[in-house]
Amino acid sequence: MKSLPLSFLRYSLGLSQEFEGASRALAHEEWVELFKFAKEQRLAGLFYSGMQKLPAEFKPPQKLALRWTVEAESIRGRNAKVNEAAAALTQKFNEVGCRAFMLKGPANALYYPEPHLRQPGDIDFFIAGGKEFILDKIREANLPKVFHLSSHHASFMYDGVEVEVHFVATEAYSPWKNAALQKFLNEELAAEQGHSKTPLQLPQGFHAPSMAYALAMQLSHIKQHFFKGGVGLRQLIDYNQLLLNSATNDRQKVASYLQACGLKKMAGAVVWVLQQTLHLDEKYFLCAPDSRRGKKLLNVILTGGNFGWYAEDYVQPVFSRWIKDRIRTLRLISFDAPEALWHELLYWGDTLPLIPRRIKQGKLALGKR
Repeated sequence: MKSLPLSFLRYSLGLSQEFEGASRALAHEEWVELFKFAKEQRLAGLFYSGMQKLPAEFKPPQKLALRWTVEAESIRGRNAKVNEAAAALTQKFNEVGCRAFMLKGPANALYYPEPHLRQPGDIDFFIAGGKEFILDKIREANLPKVFHLSSHHASFMYDGVEVEVHFVATEAYSPWKNAALQKFLNEELAAEQGHSKTPLQLPQGFHAPSMAYALAMQLSHIKQHFFKGGVGLRQLIDYNQLLLNSATNDRQKVASYLQACGLKKMAGAVVWVLQQTLHLDEKYFLCAPDSRRGKKLLNVILTGGNFGWYAEDYVQPVFSRWIKDRIRTLRLISFDAPEALWHELLYWGDTLPLIPRRIKQGKLALGKR
């Protein structure tokens, strides 16, 4: 385990007052290690806030500190742009009679000590009603043309920010587990919309779902990325901040549905990772920590970086990567057999119909990975 970067992460988040770099000057190589780790895990902004708290004599070398400052200011600017776009889009969807709920991203940032230093990605909304309803609303709101339509969301660019409007927020691979997960999420969203005393629109200008919805949905999201080859520490930090800001009844509600929704094994792994890396107190646990699965999850996080972009498999030739993906799925059987097997079945169900298109285009891979 990378003790120095994780110690600095806890210090930067205000989860710990202890960091050896606050009492001694770190070597240049140690600062380079911290900066490299921050870049790979998309944590440069968070680490910058930690750097700012250090005594002047213990800060990094000037050249690296300047580079870090430029990175942090870029993140601040990007967050401002994303938040403005999120608020504007929320208003546009309000005007055409539908409520867009913010998934992850800007909604998660609100739980950080310095929200504008959480590195942002794209904007993810969820709107109930299904694919055709959402496509109609995008057109009615006079929004930019959809450039990608998947089985889960429609994507378009808005003011330089990529936006995904989901008609499926997340899913389990097993049809039975997925039915239970969708039932929980739909009921939670319906309760949220029907609760007149709940301030659905936040001061930032966008809507957020309930904490119970966020805990279940984002745990499933972490599982999806883990099964697809890569999940970063940033997603686990988001989850840590959600847990720290959740009420006991929210955690109890989600915990009671973990098994039915196919999330119990991933929850045990996530809890163990958060306990080991961010020292999460057991009063915030959704279930008992699972060290065996947790070690597998942590290994993927630390070796692959953000969404697995730095994993050795990611830069392999397409066919080699495809073989390794199939082997990795077999290994996931020991992590969660039903989900691993259904994941592979669904993969082939999506892949076989695309063979004619691959032949026509002369490509083995049609996606980004």
